[in-house]
Order: sequence, then C-alpha cells, then structure tokens
Amino acid sequence: MKRICFIVVAIFLLSSCAHVISKETRTQAVKDVPFRIVKENIEKYKGSVFIWGGFIVRTRNTPEGTFIEVVQNPIDRYGSIVDTDISEGRFLALHKKYLDPLIYEKGRLITVAGTLIDSKKITRKKVEYVYPVLEVKELYLWKEEPIYLPYYRYWDLYPFWWHDPWWYDPYYPPPPY
Repeated sequence: MKRICFIVVAIFLLSSCAHVISKETRTQAVKDVPFRIVKENIEKYKGSVFIWGGFIVRTRNTPEGTFIEVVQNPIDRYGSIVDTDISEGRFLALHKKYLDPLIYEKGRLITVAGTLIDSKKITRKKVEYVYPVLEVKELYLWKEEPIYLPYYRYWDLYPFWWHDPWWYDPYYPPPPY
C-alpha cells in the first residue's frame, strides 16, 4: 500500500507545472524591479537579466539578428502571460539567430529571458519611443489556443432551413438574421 501511495505522489509531483525558462536563468534574473522602472532607468540596469512576457507586435530580421517588438504583459511564477490587457510599455528582444517572421508573427504570446543591453529610439507617427533591448538568452513562444464559440453559435453553421424559432434554448437569444 505504501508503494502505491508513493507512486501516486511521485506522478502528481512530476506532472506539476514547470517554468518555461531554465532554473539557471531564473536564478540570475532580477525579479523585484517592475518593467516601468527599468524602462525609466535603462542605464542603471544594463547588464542585468530580466524575464519579460507579452505579445508580439512585429518581427524584423536585420544583419544584427532578429528584432522582436513585444508589448509587455505581466507574467506569473511559471512564465505565462497573466493578462494581455495590462501593459507598462514595449521592449525589443534581439535574437542573434534568424527567426521566421511567419512563426513569430503578430499577436503570438512570448516569454523572453535576456540581458538588458541597450535602449533603442524608434519614431512612430511623429512620436519618439524608447525601447529597452534584451539580448535573448532563452525564448518561449506560446502555442496558439483555439477559440471556441458557445454551443448555440454553432447552429449558425447549419443551412438556413435548420433555423426553427422554437428550437432555441430559452436562455440564449436566437442569432440576429
């Protein structure tokens, strides 16, 4: 009986969530400084390792490497994005290798661990923005999750003759036709 309990506990512990960034990089990373403070004091934090996450705005390949422009979002203790509606700004992730812009495309969620190396000024629509630049040590591109519609919206996929006004659930209004 003890052996079975041990096996069950071991399986439970091994199947727990793991961080997407390695333990070595996490131990080097600065965790107690918010993104906005780093953005305001880039010179002070140069050379420090940070773990930031967000969604991709654009990916550009240059002779220096691949620049990924990311809208910063808060991450949880496992490195996953908590809320895409909250942001303290944008940053650039510089990866020395070629990354395909069709894979690292606009809207994908990403977690980046890297060393703050510099800042870069970019002008967009006559406004100048200062972006912190991270040289990527580790990068994790999150899988795209499918969007599921509520069950009653699947009825819209049937032919027009399927739509009987008495067929709808009383808790959901019929779709507007």
